[in-house]
Amino acid sequence: MFESCLRNQNTDNPVCKGGVSLSERETPGQYSDTLLTIAVDESGSNKKIMAYKSTRSRTVNNMLLFTPPTFHNGKEPYISFSAYDPATGRRKRKKYMLTRFKAGRERDFAAAQIIANIYNRLAQGWNPWMENDNIRGHVTISEAFDRYGKYINQMERKGSLKHKTWLDYSSRLRILMYYMETNRIDIMYCYQLNITFFVDFLDYVLLDRDDTARTRNNHRTWLSTLCTWLVQHQYMASNPIANIPMLREDEKFRQPLSPTDLHLLKAHLERTNKHYLLAVYFMYYTAIRPSELVHLRIRDIDVKSQTIYMYGAHSKNRRGEPVILNDRILRLMIELETFSHHGGCFIFGPGFMPGEQQGYAAMFRNEWFRLRERLGFPRSYQFYSLKDSGLRDLVRAEGAQAARDQARHRDVSTTNKYLQGRDKVLNEGTKHFEGEL
Repeated sequence: MFESCLRNQNTDNPVCKGGVSLSERETPGQYSDTLLTIAVDESGSNKKIMAYKSTRSRTVNNMLLFTPPTFHNGKEPYISFSAYDPATGRRKRKKYMLTRFKAGRERDFAAAQIIANIYNRLAQGWNPWMENDNIRGHVTISEAFDRYGKYINQMERKGSLKHKTWLDYSSRLRILMYYMETNRIDIMYCYQLNITFFVDFLDYVLLDRDDTARTRNNHRTWLSTLCTWLVQHQYMASNPIANIPMLREDEKFRQPLSPTDLHLLKAHLERTNKHYLLAVYFMYYTAIRPSELVHLRIRDIDVKSQTIYMYGAHSKNRRGEPVILNDRILRLMIELETFSHHGGCFIFGPGFMPGEQQGYAAMFRNEWFRLRERLGFPRSYQFYSLKDSGLRDLVRAEGAQAARDQARHRDVSTTNKYLQGRDKVLNEGTKHFEGEL
């Protein structure tokens, strides 16, 4: 004899009343419309009841993410419920034993409190299968990264994030997402982001992309910034990047120009391009970065005090402060009749000439590449090498403090990063301190 009944449908069929049930590990978001075929084998003395399930289920969003907790009072009393596990895509059963409570009124009272607490937490989004007990841990990684991208876009538009920094962050975010896509990383939710994931990504940067240790360390620094944002917005419970060490880096590829090559550079530009020579002077004598040079206007110069004012909105350290101009800069500007233009003109417009149209930071580097090839300079000579060379020569001539102030550094240790070998600034007090030996 074969009979059929629809689960969860009211029926007088005694077999259905017998409590035939499906596994509690059903896929969430589906409710049972599953046909059970009950086969009764009467060939032997004992009747055997067998259930066959045919899959005919319909997906319903946002249903069966958890089942209410239930108290089971027996020899081993416990409370059980099931909750959706994002890692498996199914509901899993969870149990809390109550054997530590005395049977009777004490256990019943404890069970009632625990059930109410569990239900309220489940209704508010708590999930016992997530490693990190944070509110938004169940949000997908792609959704969180999308929100982070929108966040840095807004910060850049409001001026809280420099355009160059925004470009850097956006680029690194794209590399991280490309890594996840192409390597088929089998994680989906924010709570699954851990130190293993980030170490694997940094290995990908270093080994698969064949980038330098410095580039890998720069990615690590950005990852720490990203994870700090994720923690602040409760997508993660803690920042795992703190436990990932920096790699030792090789000597800096960029090298300062030798005095001989500086003289050769000056002589060539005096004959061919004095407007670009002015940009070279600014880089060498003021240590003002290319991204800052393009914002300088003629009105920012105070000829009497021989300074130019750097506005915080365009400065890397976000501090507005004056920078001293060397005699040679002012003499060349007078020769080029820079001050004949009105004060609102940019000092370095297109072609490195004063004008109302603003230049762009990459133009200094692009011209330097052509000049370097023309003069036969090595690749280690970069436009930024002029800053290294100027700070080196200023330390030799006027001391470390003068170089620190001109470069707008908070500490001499920062200035030291631009110096190499014998040019590094040492603490004079070390020569004279009295030890215990």
